[in-house]
Amino acid sequence: MKLADAYALDIPLLTGGPLAEYKLAGDLTLPALLMFDDKGFLAAAKAEADVPDRNEIAAEESLPADEGPPVPYKLRYTVRLVSGLATATIPVSTWTSTGGRVVFSGRFDGDNYNSLYEVTRAGKKLRRITTAEADDVHPTASPTGDLVFFASTRTGTEELWRCERGKGEFTRITKYFDRASSPSFSNDGALIIYERPAAGGNDLWLATPDGRRARRVDETYFDESDGRVWGDRIYFESDRYGNADIFSCDITGGKRRRLTVDEAADVTPAVSPDGRYVVWATDRDGDFDVWAMNADGSSKVQLTDGSGNDLFPCFSPGGREISFTRVLDGSAEIYKLTFEAVPDYDGPRPPRPLATETPS
Repeated sequence: MKLADAYALDIPLLTGGPLAEYKLAGDLTLPALLMFDDKGFLAAAKAEADVPDRNEIAAEESLPADEGPPVPYKLRYTVRLVSGLATATIPVSTWTSTGGRVVFSGRFDGDNYNSLYEVTRAGKKLRRITTAEADDVHPTASPTGDLVFFASTRTGTEELWRCERGKGEFTRITKYFDRASSPSFSNDGALIIYERPAAGGNDLWLATPDGRRARRVDETYFDESDGRVWGDRIYFESDRYGNADIFSCDITGGKRRRLTVDEAADVTPAVSPDGRYVVWATDRDGDFDVWAMNADGSSKVQLTDGSGNDLFPCFSPGGREISFTRVLDGSAEIYKLTFEAVPDYDGPRPPRPLATETPS
């Protein structure tokens, strides 16, 4: 059957993209998974009985490792870099390649749109990077530091754009009929990962930094977002068990591993520069705090315990600092955690102090 002939109404396509507008008649019972070849012909169809349920998926996935080496983070102090940001869209921060500056998205009082800004690692010399009459959000810096990718509504829908730091040149990367958002560079700069709308909420996509060779990581019935690529692994959040958890998978979308198992929401993961640790935000104690764990999900440790909600942690290039967003009393702020070196221990490590804030 040619895709152009599939116009009746019974079975929805769950392939996303330009195919999502088409419907296919048949005797399949919902949910049905339909797959098409690159010429638009129906290649395969799975009925409800062939689509794995949550228990089958859980049986195929390993759970987090119970024990692992201690996470070597002992906090020295927490510093507020930026305050007074609006919370209509949660500000997101990233670091330049040298770690000398933090780039973030946000909107100050009186602004009509979110823009990109940068400050030094000490919170000095605030500079505005973008000035378009559109929302510029969710920046991610390339490993070389000369490029910043971000999502923008400059064309009326959210698409990915590139900014060349120092030159002030902007280039549109994606050209979809629907949204593309939340970009992130792989650790080697060879790929970007981002989100697009899908049947379950969002699916993750990979592309080269020029927007070419785009492909979906995996097609699911669940909301999967905030992807991060390190080596041949992808770390992301998914609601496939009813609430958000942190997962990893290989670059093809297979060999999934569930890294967090909790009734709380586990969101916005980030990977350390050496690929050994993952930080994320979780509301296990009633509001969101930043936690850290080994990349296999073992040895979880809480890093922040302040008032408000701490979200979108991001490692500095050296791995000794983490920026994050704190939302408190209707306002957002950008903070930075700084670690001190921790020696290796043969046995269990003594308790680590939680982050304490320096006086404002």
